[in-house]
Amino acid sequence: MSKEAVTRKGIRHGSGNRVFFALGSLGLIVALGAYPLRSEETHRPAPQTLDERVALALAHRPLEEQLKSLSQVGETLSLEEIPGALKLADSLPRLRERGVLQQAALKRWSKLAPEQAFPAVAALPEGRDKAETLRYAAVQFARKSPPAAAKAVLDLPAGRSRSEAIQGVAETWARTEPQEALEWASALPPGEAREGSLHEIRFVWVHSDPIAAARHVTTSVPAGNIRNALLTNIAVEWALLDPKGAIQWAGGLPDASERELAVARATESWADMDPKAAFEFALGLAPGLMRQRTVAAVAGRWATEDPKAAANFAAPLKDAELRKPALASVLQLWAAVAPDEAGRWVGHLESGAPNEEALSAYLDAVAPWAPDSGLRIAVGAGSEIASQAGTEACARQWLALDFVTASQWIANAKFPEEVKAKWRTPIRR
Repeated sequence: MSKEAVTRKGIRHGSGNRVFFALGSLGLIVALGAYPLRSEETHRPAPQTLDERVALALAHRPLEEQLKSLSQVGETLSLEEIPGALKLADSLPRLRERGVLQQAALKRWSKLAPEQAFPAVAALPEGRDKAETLRYAAVQFARKSPPAAAKAVLDLPAGRSRSEAIQGVAETWARTEPQEALEWASALPPGEAREGSLHEIRFVWVHSDPIAAARHVTTSVPAGNIRNALLTNIAVEWALLDPKGAIQWAGGLPDASERELAVARATESWADMDPKAAFEFALGLAPGLMRQRTVAAVAGRWATEDPKAAANFAAPLKDAELRKPALASVLQLWAAVAPDEAGRWVGHLESGAPNEEALSAYLDAVAPWAPDSGLRIAVGAGSEIASQAGTEACARQWLALDFVTASQWIANAKFPEEVKAKWRTPIRR
């Protein structure tokens, strides 16, 4: 949500058509923008004065390097150099160079002395660049003194810049004192600044202290997408601290849809720490689509840690509505990162529904990454697998990547000739 990044566009026009700087003891005068420095000049010791540093930055080519170097000058200014840098920026003839140096200097000033820089940034002409720069300055100010920054932004004239600055203070203050920030934001007059600030604070708070934030969200945030997103974040973060406590809280939510959502997200987060326990809990949820999705999600989380263990746990499940999405979730990751290992596991499964489901999921997952591995596993499964979409996807992908090798292998494979011809024909055309 933060908009601390400062744009590199200009703010004010400078005066004059050309600026000249003396380059130290060499006594050479360079017309900035008129021609680059000669090669022997670029190898002299690093310049010390601000004028010299700016001159060399402007002499860089291509333009991208010039602007990057000019920005670096601004980012390394001392506090004493900043007024001179802003004056120099204002006098540069071209908008892009003027804007880059000015923005970098203002950003540097805001970082070194935000309480001094803030009024200067606030005095800039209204516009997109001021709004973004002022928010950055407000954030730096709030890091040093949230109450003082809060007072400063409220004194600004109404407008986009004020709204952005208020939200920047709110977000920053929430990182250290969320309840104080919330009290301040709640007292703001209705409007974009208030709603935006509350939004910023809440999404910071649910990550820093989900337990405390839960009480506020469930009593103060109206139903809808924002509330659901906050509940999701609370469930995830709380489960990382206390899985059973998070599950208990989620299970106590009065709204059925919110309860299912929070329980599912808390269980998924639990799987990052104890996937087997989370998987067993997910299997015990009330039958329905949410249980299927949660089981699949937990299986996928487990696969990031130990895909073979997750697959071994999912394959024996008797309920096909749980087993099939769980296997697909595991193999989608496993086949992408270790296709041969996943293929060997699939190949060792006994015949039956789990084998067919696992093979189908494996072929779908492996086709983009290692289609040759997919086809070799498909051969071992028998000719009936040839008609599956996953097998055809592997064949066509392999032919597209390596037509000669794939054609030779397919020609000798034990697949029906009409199937092999179907795979090859679109490639030949």
